[in-house]
Amino acid sequence: MLFTPIKPMLPTMHKEPFDDPNFIFEPKWDGWRILLHKNGDRVEAFTRNGRIVTDRFPELREAATSIRSHSAILDCEGICLRDGRSVFDDVQYRGRIRDHRRIQQAMQSHPVTFVAFDVLYTDSSHMNEPLMDRKERLFDLVKPSSIVTPTMFDDGAGVKLKKLTEQRNWEGIVSKRKDSLYIPGTRTAHWLKIKNWKEIDAVILGYRREPQFGL
Repeated sequence: MLFTPIKPMLPTMHKEPFDDPNFIFEPKWDGWRILLHKNGDRVEAFTRNGRIVTDRFPELREAATSIRSHSAILDCEGICLRDGRSVFDDVQYRGRIRDHRRIQQAMQSHPVTFVAFDVLYTDSSHMNEPLMDRKERLFDLVKPSSIVTPTMFDDGAGVKLKKLTEQRNWEGIVSKRKDSLYIPGTRTAHWLKIKNWKEIDAVILGYRREPQFGL
């Protein structure tokens, strides 16, 4: 499993928040889905499509000390925080840069944190373990730092967390069944994403139909 692409498990869209003791609820971070693979001092970052992007994020050289296991695969979201909220455009900017000098500058202006929410592997695969067992492993495994940190979650109280994310202008929440297994490459109803939608009144000035639709 180590250092080979793994397609992450994906949530299904859901309209309304809910409370349920069989679920936990996490903030929905707005960034890049990243799977971190570690073996000794080597750490590699894989995107959800299997691309290796480690060279875009030199911060990862320090990530090995935050993961208390010789080997590990963590499912994360790479985010850039601005005014207390994750901003997709900022991490997208980091991911586009290839020039070494500009990357070094961007590490200061757009620092990236990898928020870990699942552990798939240490000395063996954990994907067939219930989510809450994996969560316990995760919090034992990850020493919180500015580079890698475990995500927060609320036990059973989705409505309260959804309201908090609305107040803070975050993207929304993800609900996960406590007994859910990790099934790579699937979109499952055991994980549900509930977004904070924004509406505006807009005037359409023009659109095209060929070669494809676009405003």
